[in-house]
Amino acid sequence: MSNDEIIKIIDNLKFPLEGINFDRLELYAKHENWEIRNAVAIILAQTDQKQGEKILLKLVDDTDELIRANACDSLGSYSSESVTKVLKKKAVNDLQLVRGYAVLSLGNIAFRKKDEDIHSFLKSASKKEKSIWVKINYYYNLCILGEIEYVYEIIREIDNKFYKNRYLAIQSLLDLYKDHGFKDNISVLYLRKKICKRLEKETSKAVYEVGEELMKLLPQ
Repeated sequence: MSNDEIIKIIDNLKFPLEGINFDRLELYAKHENWEIRNAVAIILAQTDQKQGEKILLKLVDDTDELIRANACDSLGSYSSESVTKVLKKKAVNDLQLVRGYAVLSLGNIAFRKKDEDIHSFLKSASKKEKSIWVKINYYYNLCILGEIEYVYEIIREIDNKFYKNRYLAIQSLLDLYKDHGFKDNISVLYLRKKICKRLEKETSKAVYEVGEELMKLLPQ
């Protein structure tokens, strides 16, 4: 079977992953082809079964940064102490992309479980993080965990000099607005003003488009 055929089989697995051959997925997770390992890391977000967790806990130490990041992302669907421990480690001790996804998954678990220990960890670790991109992920999590004042930290990054940070900041605000109702806790007028000024000078199409989408949702 070719590598492309294996990837297609993995990609075509349907949610929920009932009756899945986890032994086969475990073999694919060790495959020499990084795309196959990455496909396994992504698909296992669709289950929370122990076999999937076992595979992901190995993939978070893969040699490939993207695979580690996707494994951390998928671990957000799980909630064991082993998962939390590994994600905390990755949140402070890996490359930026991996740290960012580990932080997001910790936020998902904390929100789902109302876990105060993870909440405290996120608040403490956010103060030591140097990457603005990762810090925005921390701020987003703290907002969904009830500390809505951190939304102003996200708003501040709307004018960051790097487009990837501007994009994440506005996308995070959009997600907060749509999914978590923060509109009742901040000045919508202030946010509209900030977004309008940003769009007037924005050069990135991706940032402009997500900014436009947010503006359409904000009341006049």
